[in-house]
Amino acid sequence: MRKHLSQLTELTLKLAAAGEKDATKTYQRTVIIFLSVLGTGLVIGILLMWSIGRGVTRPLRTIIEGLSSASDQVSSAASQVSSASQSLAEGSSEQAASIEETSSSLEEMSSMTKQNADNADQAKAKMGEARETVSKVNKHMGDMAAAIAEISKSSEETGKIIKTIDEIAFQTNLLALNAAVEAARAGEAG
Repeated sequence: MRKHLSQLTELTLKLAAAGEKDATKTYQRTVIIFLSVLGTGLVIGILLMWSIGRGVTRPLRTIIEGLSSASDQVSSAASQVSSASQSLAEGSSEQAASIEETSSSLEEMSSMTKQNADNADQAKAKMGEARETVSKVNKHMGDMAAAIAEISKSSEETGKIIKTIDEIAFQTNLLALNAAVEAARAGEAG
């Protein structure tokens, strides 16, 4: 009986050691996944801020808030997974419950990762909207520049017409003055 009890104790200790190794590996994988997701989120955020101009700050704020929220959710999920992994490593007698909790936390992390992907899709859509807005503004600016050029051309033509009218008026005044001088001479000679 002692022999069986001793073997059972040895088996339990081996299972506990194996469970502790699994928990440590799970914890390390969780940290790596968390850092990868967080790093990816930061890189995406920096690239988005770099590429969006000053005229589209509102969509950028929305995107940043979405990324921040997603990062908080990932951090929360990682904290939960970390807590579950530590509980698993500490208590070999609670291995089954701890493994289920870790599995649940990993499913939750998977859900959070999917939500991050959805948030990235939303950010992409916002970028498309911003691009369309900038394109429309550029088109309107081009139309306005063409209209200003047309007004400038019309103004130049009007200036030429006014100059011609001034020259004709000057010639008419000279002719009238000349006629008056001739009339005065004719009156004196008369």
